[in-house]
Amino acid sequence: LRTARYLRPSQIFFFITRRFMQSRSVKLNAIVITAPRTHDPVQPPCAVSGIYVNSRTFRFLNTNVDISNGDDSINWSAENQTRLWNYNLHYFDYLRENVRSMDSKDRLIQSWIDLNPQCSTPGWEPFTTSLRIVNWIFYFLQRPAKTVPDSWLKSLYLQTLWLEKNVERHILANHYFENLKALFFAGCFFAGKDAKHWLTRSLNEIPAQVKEQTLDDGGHYERSPLYHCLMLENYLDIYNLAQRHSEALTPDFVNKMQLVSERSRNWLADVLFPDGNIPLFNDSAFGIAALPSDLFSYAKRLSFTDQRTSDEKYTLIDRPASGLYGVRLEEDMFIVNCGEIGPSYQPGHTLCDFLSYELMLGAHRTIVDTGVFEYEAGGMRDYVRSTAAHNTVSINGGEQSEIWGQFRVARRARRIGADVKRLNRKVVFNGAYSGFYDNGNQVQHRRSAE
Repeated sequence: LRTARYLRPSQIFFFITRRFMQSRSVKLNAIVITAPRTHDPVQPPCAVSGIYVNSRTFRFLNTNVDISNGDDSINWSAENQTRLWNYNLHYFDYLRENVRSMDSKDRLIQSWIDLNPQCSTPGWEPFTTSLRIVNWIFYFLQRPAKTVPDSWLKSLYLQTLWLEKNVERHILANHYFENLKALFFAGCFFAGKDAKHWLTRSLNEIPAQVKEQTLDDGGHYERSPLYHCLMLENYLDIYNLAQRHSEALTPDFVNKMQLVSERSRNWLADVLFPDGNIPLFNDSAFGIAALPSDLFSYAKRLSFTDQRTSDEKYTLIDRPASGLYGVRLEEDMFIVNCGEIGPSYQPGHTLCDFLSYELMLGAHRTIVDTGVFEYEAGGMRDYVRSTAAHNTVSINGGEQSEIWGQFRVARRARRIGADVKRLNRKVVFNGAYSGFYDNGNQVQHRRSAE
């Protein structure tokens, strides 16, 4: 109950309907595919690497798995692997892997179509479907139109029809945005009545989600540097396609995607360590999202230019909406997290890391936050979410917030205030929050650094 009180009424409704009603299916005989639009050229999206081991072995989450069934067929539900590992298998990010041959990619697409019937899991879950739709369309746009088999187009069309009926309105946040992005891509790729509907819906809802999910300082409202990178890539992908389909879009939509891409890119550049990688606050880890340098290169290919200039040797990090404060001086950097838990209705990527900090000295990360290692339920997921896992204070073994399950938060720590200032030749940080409900009355923790 202490968790549910933060949910939106619509979330509760859709949680109930999804729990007790099967995913709505689409009848094959009801599908009439209109030929895709002309293949307008798009800029290549961010490439991926590290997945390919050999033609039968994939590497996700630092784990190599042979997915062959002992013959030429593929096991699309790898045994003894986590749900997230199998999710990655169904995302099809490896279509953007340069070392994998086109023949290998083609065989994977055909195998997926043959062996994953509608509504099967995890391949037909809304999140995996959304990422796969985008990856397939990017791949199809790299090929001459007539070389994309009709069976592939039919499958892509079917997946989009299914997704439209199963969007994740019970989760919202980045999941719902991925759903809308997939509808936007399919709406631009296909023509006809359905495509027009997908495009109209996404054009109406994506700007609203951008407004809701972007904080005043440009950060993503889930306050995870990892998810900020994922969302920045989403914005750039949408802007990439929007530029090539401007005749079907309003100038206002294109301008909004350009603006949020610029703001999100500048936010990321501001909080990076001198080694070019992200802080590890909340659910953040290395090697999951595209590297910041790859995101900056992608933005450059889309004609974005870095407008930030500074004559100072140091950079003051002051992102109050995101709750990140610190200072960067050449190869040294200090950053501390004091951001509200958010969004209130979806705090799934929140950890108990109020006033946790990271420190780099001489280009070496000296004090490092744990970040996240696991999403599956169990001891490791409990640990990485706990107060003790981070560079902050734990009181009598209690938790800053009442965390439970894999992604749930009930009673929550709340920020009292935080700021960072330059005073003479010093940079001074002060921050405070209240929490630790397990100890009876709430406890206030204050931390200062200079």
